[in-house]
Amino acid sequence: MKKITPLCFISLLLSLPFIIFYQPWVNALPPTPRHASPEQLEKTVRYLTQTVHPRSADNIDNLNRSAEYIKEVFVSSGARVTAQDVPIAGGPYKNIVADYGPADGPLIIIGAHYDSVSSYENDQLTYTPGADDNASGVAGLLELARLLQQQAPKTGVQLVAYASEEPPFFRSDEMGSAVHAASLERPVRLMIALEMIGYYDSA
Repeated sequence: MKKITPLCFISLLLSLPFIIFYQPWVNALPPTPRHASPEQLEKTVRYLTQTVHPRSADNIDNLNRSAEYIKEVFVSSGARVTAQDVPIAGGPYKNIVADYGPADGPLIIIGAHYDSVSSYENDQLTYTPGADDNASGVAGLLELARLLQQQAPKTGVQLVAYASEEPPFFRSDEMGSAVHAASLERPVRLMIALEMIGYYDSA
């Protein structure tokens, strides 16, 4: 049995809006193919790793600028966008939530965290660029937003950019994803986390 390559997996993931939600009429002409933009993927990664670096918990201004960038892309895609407060010390931290399709019924949730990690090495605080972990996931999330803009899904879809996923909040109820999950009132059909999808050098 052949193994699926990471590049194929990412391509399939970015094809989700077409695969899951397109339901053609009988004898209808095939739809125009929709593709993710490698240029946009790279633009997002560069913005998050260079313009607003570092994005660790102690750099709240850069996190807020990151959240605003994500929000602008979501709004331009035609989504219903909300900023969800993550009420923890050191904030304000915010999840950015974009809704597509029906406003009730089951949800498909696709999320990615936009913060990055910091650590101490030889008693010095160091900051990672956070390119793979997790600017790459955010780039994929924003490309899904652009693809969803082209055709509204028939099932509710929620794209979520999570705050406060890295230490000191990792594995706690203060993670942005935990706060978001606790707030959900609609049944969830599927959840996909876009985490470190940029390990390979090709989009």
